[in-house]
Amino acid sequence: VGDVPLKAQLGAVLAAECGSRVQVETTSLSHRSILICGWEFWHRYQAQIPSPQLLMIATLPIPSLENPLVAGRVAYYKQQRQDWFRLYLLPTALRELQRAVAPVRATQGCVAILDNRVNRRSYGRHVLSALSPFARINYLDASWFNSDSPEGQDTWL
Repeated sequence: VGDVPLKAQLGAVLAAECGSRVQVETTSLSHRSILICGWEFWHRYQAQIPSPQLLMIATLPIPSLENPLVAGRVAYYKQQRQDWFRLYLLPTALRELQRAVAPVRATQGCVAILDNRVNRRSYGRHVLSALSPFARINYLDASWFNSDSPEGQDTWL
């Protein structure tokens, strides 16, 4: 979750359900912690913290056009009359996504993508293909958050 107020709100809602297991952008995690963090935090610290059993991705890591470097690259592709989304933004997002989920895959964990663009946009199949093999579901199992079940350990958002 990249939106700071949304991170805090999500943390408060989950803390009401799961108690002190919920942590927002911290590396001091206990065995069954639920970590809520943004892409930047995850990339900076994913090697220093244990791999989660479940990684929930709220939004795809599509680069923001507000970033001057991204805007410059997009302007170049536009100038060349090329498909800047499919040639630059999408491949960049897919690389970020693959890098983010690698530790979870290595430990046989689960990745849940909550961004509905995967289902609604034409590029969604490319996202799923980049994460292959995958299983598509349209629900979240409550046991993923249950502190008493083995599946509910080390959940990160």
